[in-house]
Amino acid sequence: TKGRSSGAQISLITKSGSNEWRGALYEYHRNIATSANAWFNNASGVKRPKLIRNLFGGRLGGPIIKDRLFFFYNYEGMREAKDAGVSRLVPTASLGAGTIRFDDSTGQAWNITAAQINTFTLSGVPVVDVNTAVTSLFASAASRYPVNDFTLGDGRNTGGFRFNAPVPVKQNGHTARFDWNVTRDQKHTVSFRGNYQQDITGAAPYLPDTPPTNLWSHPLGMAVTHTWLVKSNMTNRFSYGLT
Repeated sequence: TKGRSSGAQISLITKSGSNEWRGALYEYHRNIATSANAWFNNASGVKRPKLIRNLFGGRLGGPIIKDRLFFFYNYEGMREAKDAGVSRLVPTASLGAGTIRFDDSTGQAWNITAAQINTFTLSGVPVVDVNTAVTSLFASAASRYPVNDFTLGDGRNTGGFRFNAPVPVKQNGHTARFDWNVTRDQKHTVSFRGNYQQDITGAAPYLPDTPPTNLWSHPLGMAVTHTWLVKSNMTNRFSYGLT
């Protein structure tokens, strides 16, 4: 790393092939055998969220033409099957039944049904008409998403529904490099490096039966370098990169 603060520069060096064939394979696995549940999940009676991670990959390098042309390739993949605990604002069972609960300015508690609200008049003219589609919507939501998290809502008409939402991650990274000794004395060498990623990161759906929104990331990069050994104490290097 070079520079200070926001002026830092990071230099990366990709392995190159040689006259010998070399490679490797690896796999790392992580599961929930020893992980603990979140406090809020325990308080809401929600089970431990899932987190299963597999990191795997391999690399291979060797000659295409002995002493002149070499290649190196590396692949790394990562898969995560995991959950994230989220809490959403939902109607309570009483609101789902069509009853609104509130305290007036004197502190007196009131429970008023939709049918009672529809009887309110001003000079003999009805002032409110509760749409039955709204009460049906609240009833459906209250039955599907029962309140189990009392840290959200007003505790009367709304509360929280906590659940484990799936947020899977799928990552693939490819890196390739080619090195060419243009002259046998290696005074002129050319190298090419390319990399490509295909990553998908899952985002939590708003509710368990609604579709999630995923983040796709497909960065692509390449670099070409020509190195010329002008003489024993002088080197000229030209690089071009695009990301």
